[in-house]
Amino acid sequence: MRILTPYLPNYDSPLAVRNDVKVLSVLSFYATGSYQAAIAAGFLTCLGRSTIGRYIEEVTTALNHPDLQRKWIKFPRTAAERERVKARNEREFGIPGVVGSVDGTDVSITKPPDALNPQSFWTRKHHYAINCQVAADCNMVILSVNASYPGSTNDAFIWRHAPLKRRLMEAFQEDQSSWLLGIQKNIKYDCFILLFKRDSAYPTEPWMLIPILDAPKESAEAHYTRMHCHARCSIERTFGILKGRWRCLLRDRKLHYSPAKCARIIKACCLLHNFCRLVRIFHILYLPLPYFSTPTFRRSILNLQSNLDDDDVEFPLGEEEPLYFVPRAEEVAAVEAAAEEGLEEEFQVMEDATPARILNWGRPSGSVLSTT
Repeated sequence: MRILTPYLPNYDSPLAVRNDVKVLSVLSFYATGSYQAAIAAGFLTCLGRSTIGRYIEEVTTALNHPDLQRKWIKFPRTAAERERVKARNEREFGIPGVVGSVDGTDVSITKPPDALNPQSFWTRKHHYAINCQVAADCNMVILSVNASYPGSTNDAFIWRHAPLKRRLMEAFQEDQSSWLLGIQKNIKYDCFILLFKRDSAYPTEPWMLIPILDAPKESAEAHYTRMHCHARCSIERTFGILKGRWRCLLRDRKLHYSPAKCARIIKACCLLHNFCRLVRIFHILYLPLPYFSTPTFRRSILNLQSNLDDDDVEFPLGEEEPLYFVPRAEEVAAVEAAAEEGLEEEFQVMEDATPARILNWGRPSGSVLSTT
């Protein structure tokens, strides 16, 4: 709430609905993709349908404020930031110099009015949509999002006119210390590149890697393509988590708004996705209630508190188990203080817990979730 409050309208009335109720109502809409009437009729909101629609507009506009978008969805601009991202990607996938992955995904919408040329939104999958181009790193943190083009637009066309391409070109001219193997004629480039998914959707450029699908078996090109296919899965997982958590983006839900408002909702969901990645809000179906009273959860809140005041948000490295958080000095001190207050046993339960144990806490016997 402290993030959004400065960007939400301030109504000086004793009858005004609190901002936390507004935000939670809109988050419910993002997470379920239900109609406004269904959200309004819920026992947790009890608001009018038109009121929910107004709150969706207010919160979505706030989440699209340039200050918030630049803070939470940002491509690494400095050489030091790019080096950190490239090091993480190399540790994860073994390909040096890679900043991330990029691909397009369709977000389904209702048929736009005739004045907006609805045929341009009709996709090859036979539904109306916005073609959203997203770049993400190996931790599935979104680095860039472009939701400005209708569903029939080719990925290569979006890329040619994307601001991200200009940033890559500028960085290509700036970075002289990093290196990687070029994608043509075995030339070495002093640059960094962005890893791309498709062979035909994007052109071959010095800052772009595409798979070599016709490479001979057991050749160096075939080995590179296998590594490429392994690395490109990060963008697919990003789409899965993004649409799985914010289900209003799913094809079977559809966004019943104008294309411009749908684009703002997409960008708002991408910002919230990065927020969840930062504070390690896990995307699982069953999260046991005992987890929320443990020192591990309190450490996540401290991690969030220390990051919200920073202009440069530091995303976690992702080297620990998914159930734990990046430790900081103040977090360690807080955990030690909690242990002194008699929470040693509770903390030990979390430290000894495996993902399988935590997933199955409180579940009846015979209904065990698998973590594989």
